[in-house]
Amino acid sequence: MTRRFGTTSALTAIILLAGATRGAAQSAADPALVAAYDAYYRGDRAAADARFRQIAARPSDLAGAFGQLVVTHARMGPDSAESPSFEQALDGLIGRASDRYGSDRSDDEALFYLAFSYTLRSGYKFEHQKGIIGAARDGGHARGYADTYLKRHPDNGDVHLVRGLYNYFVDLAPSFVRMFRFLLFLPGGNRTTGLQDIEFAAAHGVYFGRTAQLQLVPIYGALEGRPAEAIAFGERLERELPANDDVAFALADVYISPSVEARDRAGQVYERVLDRHRADPTADGAAARARAWYGLAGARFEAWRCDEAMAILDRTIDAPPGLPDWVLPRFLLRRAGYRMLLNDRRAADDARRVRNDPAMDRWHDDADDVLKRVAKYQSQDDPALYAALIPANRLVVEGKYDEASQAYASIARGRTSEPQVRYRLAYLDFARGNGAAAAPAFQALSSTRAAPDWVRASSFLYVGRLADLAGNRQGAVKAYQKVVDDYGDERASLAARVGLITPYKRPPK
Repeated sequence: MTRRFGTTSALTAIILLAGATRGAAQSAADPALVAAYDAYYRGDRAAADARFRQIAARPSDLAGAFGQLVVTHARMGPDSAESPSFEQALDGLIGRASDRYGSDRSDDEALFYLAFSYTLRSGYKFEHQKGIIGAARDGGHARGYADTYLKRHPDNGDVHLVRGLYNYFVDLAPSFVRMFRFLLFLPGGNRTTGLQDIEFAAAHGVYFGRTAQLQLVPIYGALEGRPAEAIAFGERLERELPANDDVAFALADVYISPSVEARDRAGQVYERVLDRHRADPTADGAAARARAWYGLAGARFEAWRCDEAMAILDRTIDAPPGLPDWVLPRFLLRRAGYRMLLNDRRAADDARRVRNDPAMDRWHDDADDVLKRVAKYQSQDDPALYAALIPANRLVVEGKYDEASQAYASIARGRTSEPQVRYRLAYLDFARGNGAAAAPAFQALSSTRAAPDWVRASSFLYVGRLADLAGNRQGAVKAYQKVVDDYGDERASLAARVGLITPYKRPPK
């Protein structure tokens, strides 16, 4: 419906670089730079920014200027008004580093910052939809500079992270990105060696060890099918860096992911962020609270605790001014989507409020998308039935299977042939571990023309998951690819993309 922020933006977040530092070709670490990044990793962005500014005052400095960009990027919300100035500053830094390296090919610091600056710009372009070709081209430049640097300094753990991120994610990129690689003459990636590089950076990075560890949380949790390790990494980092909100949000993403489905534990992480910033008057504190409220609303709705989710959105939307500019449009668009699913005729009102407000022009395209989806849903689907099934859906999530079965029977009396009802009953069988009953139901629904698109997409997803559980990887990939190819706008698409990468396993109890 709309691009997700926080969680999510999970797959987007894991390809972004959190920070960098001076080349480790130096005989000793720069104490001022170490202190600045230490403040950054501890979650004190204001102190980090102040220290980077002091470093940036040095003649011909690159390290402090890049550190300032790291802090700015961390503070930017979706569709941020700061984007133009950030882009200009990042382009300027790349230009300065290029000039230095062009004049002196032995300038390791310039080479180092070319690798990291191009990585940051590549991730920024991908995250903010500034052009996939430009993002891919920048990633290729970063990889080239990292390769050159590592030929000179093969044991530099920090630069292993740049090479690892490129190799890992390019190898996993959708097929259309691989097509662009040939057009742009980009080097190919390698998932295995890329992960090895990231793990090397996590163990040996002088400045980037923390960053690499944070990358491993979603990589293990979402892409490698190793959720226990992801949680261990995330929980350890949260203990060691208790004020670092990025660590908390990464851990919450793992808890709420399809590989774990611990929605209440995700909610507890968001609540810890809220408690930490409850009396924080700074802009950073306000942004953290808003992001945590947004994530908590999502966690509650995914657990079918819809009234709680709506109360969170209502309270934030009605809050007095002073929140970051992205909060009101994002919360309105999320509430529009939830109202649509709850059969609330006010759903389009929220999207129109965004669409008709000139101050929210950066979100007008998203609002248009929501309005189209609401109109289609209300005209083609059965919103009343979807909403009526929600109490039973919640019982399934809570593991109260017998009660859920009775609730479905009561709600759907006389409507058991409806695709939505058949899907919910099939999912109940799946949740109970009765794949033999669920498989034919999902298979039939995936080809039922009368079924809504989301039912067909979700049914194909579970056809794939059941195939994975049965050891039929070829059949699973075929089903996942069908979701990606034909239902790319549906919620099931992201889970299907993960399924193409890693075989599905049932979440641990």
